[in-house]
Amino acid sequence: MDGRGDVQRGDAAERLVAESTAAHLLVVGSHGLDESGARLEFGSTAEAAIALAACPVAVVRESRGPGRDGGIVVGVDSAGVADHALRWALHEAGLRGVPLLAVHTWREVAAEDWNDLTSDISDPDRERDAHRLLAERLAGATERFPDVELHRSVEHDRPVRALLAHAARAELLVIGSRGHAGFTGMLLGSTSRALAHCAPCPLLVVRPPA
Repeated sequence: MDGRGDVQRGDAAERLVAESTAAHLLVVGSHGLDESGARLEFGSTAEAAIALAACPVAVVRESRGPGRDGGIVVGVDSAGVADHALRWALHEAGLRGVPLLAVHTWREVAAEDWNDLTSDISDPDRERDAHRLLAERLAGATERFPDVELHRSVEHDRPVRALLAHAARAELLVIGSRGHAGFTGMLLGSTSRALAHCAPCPLLVVRPPA
């Protein structure tokens, strides 16, 4: 594998975002420093990278917790934002020779239901819809990636909590993210942001191609 190094002047986040326009993947560490030099668990450079980079971004942090024997985990949403992330996850699982777990949650509550205390109770129809949606998102995956051991999980839970539980032993967590609108209009979803800050394993953030 060919490699090269480069030293550049300027703000690290701005330079990395600029370089990402011609990159296949941008890899950053999760830690940073505040103005006093104190260590931050999640730095501004990583924050800017996942919000603004033109290519997928891998956020790598120090290993936490038990061994990483859980393969790869990918979050699958209901709006199709994670479709490109799913393809990345399947490709990575094939390269590494590890199983892939696709996770979809269905506890999303509509705004008009917030005052309805029964809206969070398990609904068989919604659960069936969630299983059907995940099956549709995964349709053709086995044929395109026959060597990947693919598992699926539909859960009555919030996306961040469900994905963090599975990421506890995973070697990689893959999620989708919406597009960006420059430094003045970051569009990083709450799920992506939360997982970037607290995922216990390396995180790959993939947004749809421009």
